[in-house]
Amino acid sequence: MKIKTFKARTGSPFKEEEAQEIGEFIYDIKERTTENILNEIKKHPNHIIYSKIEWNDKKASDKYRLQQVRNIVNHIEIEIISVSSGKKTNIPVFPTVHIEKNKPNQYVDIITVMKDKDMKSQIIDRAKVELDNWCRRYECYIELQNVVKQIRKFIDG
Repeated sequence: MKIKTFKARTGSPFKEEEAQEIGEFIYDIKERTTENILNEIKKHPNHIIYSKIEWNDKKASDKYRLQQVRNIVNHIEIEIISVSSGKKTNIPVFPTVHIEKNKPNQYVDIITVMKDKDMKSQIIDRAKVELDNWCRRYECYIELQNVVKQIRKFIDG
């Protein structure tokens, strides 16, 4: 199954009408490491994504360009229908997962992640860490103690 429609997340460094073309560009890259995505962008100076990167060496180094790539990839979303609520919602389409030992994480499309037990487990584990961090930040608020308690039950399994 191929992802057909890409959207721009709020605060994106590109316009909503550019999301589809940028999403397809990223989707078509075989190994979606930040470095590989940047290298592919360099090869396509006429593509809309190229204009989203600062190429002036006086203003940016490759490290900054890699951060720009991360920012672009993290703002590509797809619309789904929530299993729990039945409502339409947007989710990131390219989560990062670890695929090979001693290699950088890769951006993998959400459909592939959902079908792969290990990749899906990585995302769930990361979500639990994020939830735990949220609980630590907000557990001191009486108004949120019931929510924190339920999240802790989920995390502890």
